[in-house]
Amino acid sequence: MNDNPTQTLASEATKRDWHDTLTIRQVVEEYGIPENTLRWWRKNGGGPDEFPTGFTVGRSVRYRRDDIDNWFQAQYERAASNVS
Repeated sequence: MNDNPTQTLASEATKRDWHDTLTIRQVVEEYGIPENTLRWWRKNGGGPDEFPTGFTVGRSVRYRRDDIDNWFQAQYERAASNVS
């Protein structure tokens, strides 16, 4: 048993983060990025502003939802700063 509640909470948060991953198909469906574009970015080392390349689990490519959300936020902020 772990007597350190901070470590336990951190461990649980990490588990939740890694459970919230997406397959290529899910990224296509949820974010509207074409599958061929994702595959191209992955093969060639990222996309615009280094889109997350994901990682493999067995033969499946997975992306962390937070990584993609952060990338979209950065794109939005960059576009907003160029408007000013």
